[in-house]
Amino acid sequence: MNPEFINAFNTLTLRCDNHSDPSIQAWNQADNYLLNMLQQHLLAHPEHHNNVAIINDDWGALSIATAQFSPYIYSDSAIFNRWLTLNTKPLNISLPVNSIADIIHTKAKVVLLKLPKTLDFYEHILHLLSQLDDITIYVAGMQKYWPSSFYKVGEKYFNESHSFEGIKKAKCVRLSAGKKMPLPSITTQLNLDEFS
Repeated sequence: MNPEFINAFNTLTLRCDNHSDPSIQAWNQADNYLLNMLQQHLLAHPEHHNNVAIINDDWGALSIATAQFSPYIYSDSAIFNRWLTLNTKPLNISLPVNSIADIIHTKAKVVLLKLPKTLDFYEHILHLLSQLDDITIYVAGMQKYWPSSFYKVGEKYFNESHSFEGIKKAKCVRLSAGKKMPLPSITTQLNLDEFS
């Protein structure tokens, strides 16, 4: 396991202790791909430096590498929160984490989204993000975990979808111009007489 993560913005030493597989590291090529795309995006749109969001980061590699931009971080994973805390402690930085449900309130203009493992979760995130104005989303993942159905979901919620060439077994897609499909409304009716 190599603890040194060299990326477009800095070099970090990140932990990812996994006793069952010592070859696992705290990042993969998809993380590098996303950070390279962010670097290019910020060169073209410097006004977005303080409007970066990170969603579905695994071990904190994306969040910590972009700490200089004070990113909005969204995760509902207790494991992610644990590793983010462990990896930020030596750097003496604190990065607040928001719930996935709060994405709809983000002020972000550029989003780095690590491809979720399930299609339903991916669709939920894209549905929420498609409601936002003037947002660009970069989605990256490893090719072996990227079925064609994930492309269709991106096209379902966004008018503009561009796939980039694969790099070292990682894929990346840029999504923009959300279709703003209505969010489902959930209504629950309680009969309070049942509780008296």
